Amino acid sequence: DGDGLTNAEEAVAGTNPTNADSDGDGKNDSAEVGLNPNAPTDTDNDGIIDALESDTTDADTDGVADELDPANSDPCIPNSNSAVCDQDGDGVTNQDEIKDGTNPMDPCSLLMGSQSVTSDENWYNFDCDQDGMTNYEEMTGIDDKSTLGNPNRHVTNPMEKDSDGDGVTDGDEALSGTNPNDPCDHDVTLISMTQNPNYLLSDCDGDGVLNRDEIADGTNPIDGCDAIEEHVSVAQSAAFLAGDCDGDGIANGDEIGNNPNNPKDTDGDGIPDYLEPNNISKEEAFVNQLMTPNGDGYNDILVIENLDNFPQNTVRIYNRWGVLVWDTKSYNSQTNFFSGKSRGRVTISGNEMLPAGTYFYVIDYINNTKERISKSGYIYIN
Repeated sequence: DGDGLTNAEEAVAGTNPTNADSDGDGKNDSAEVGLNPNAPTDTDNDGIIDALESDTTDADTDGVADELDPANSDPCIPNSNSAVCDQDGDGVTNQDEIKDGTNPMDPCSLLMGSQSVTSDENWYNFDCDQDGMTNYEEMTGIDDKSTLGNPNRHVTNPMEKDSDGDGVTDGDEALSGTNPNDPCDHDVTLISMTQNPNYLLSDCDGDGVLNRDEIADGTNPIDGCDAIEEHVSVAQSAAFLAGDCDGDGIANGDEIGNNPNNPKDTDGDGIPDYLEPNNISKEEAFVNQLMTPNGDGYNDILVIENLDNFPQNTVRIYNRWGVLVWDTKSYNSQTNFFSGKSRGRVTISGNEMLPAGTYFYVIDYINNTKERISKSGYIYIN
């Protein structure tokens, strides 16, 4: 090959007798072998002679040419500060660990977001957050038979013992079959850690009250029917609104009304309608005794449930002295109802809002079985 070495000398050195530049770095084999073909030059003492190790390639991308690099497959040799050196094998380079303030010699001291090189196999077998699952299980969601739990394809953070902040470790969630990424899916008997904002600022039961506030209130954060309505601060869930806390067949949303902080309380007894069963027979008229005609949409008129079903009816309202202040026939909740205004009698001016106080009603109607029913009682206008 005309490189100045005999074929026999090349055979001893291990170079190619038909290629004057065996390693393709632009330098003649004779110049790189040196004066003694029986002891060819090996500048970096890695066991690979210069004539077979190019000074234009960098196999481990550490910035040092292979001919000068004593470890072509280790980017930390000879320079532990190279851009790709990761001495602890955690996938974060030494340079980035120094920037992050983590320990480049501790495989479990890292910021996951800084991983930029491939982690070594040993790192995947570690359990950095000591939750009972290997890093590999947490990174992939694939079960490792050497551990007790099964992640069931749930990918979690190997540096966070409790990925969803519900107080139950990822390992315990793997054992119990709950979702380690859902702060509302856990076994409360397995809580062993302080719950963090990821859980505290969630609304697990969908009642509109944050878990944090329910804990402070002493109500159950996983029971939508146990809450203090004044503390509703987020939108109530569709599931909660479609539910039926009192089991009366009427959805929570219909009984709560437009203001979840002030839910409907038709009878004014302090118990919201959605928590108080409505067991009234459809064959019976029922008078809601509280009126608050202030225009807020709640109890602004005298609500007589089911009377719309019995159009043959009369309704009379009297004040405490027995004076008739309002009456009508065919009372209904759409066009012919009592809104707290008088109908004009001798002692009461017509269309005048009646003063707050107790009033008495008499209702007569014929039900669907042609039976004549008479009901009387009191109402309170506030």
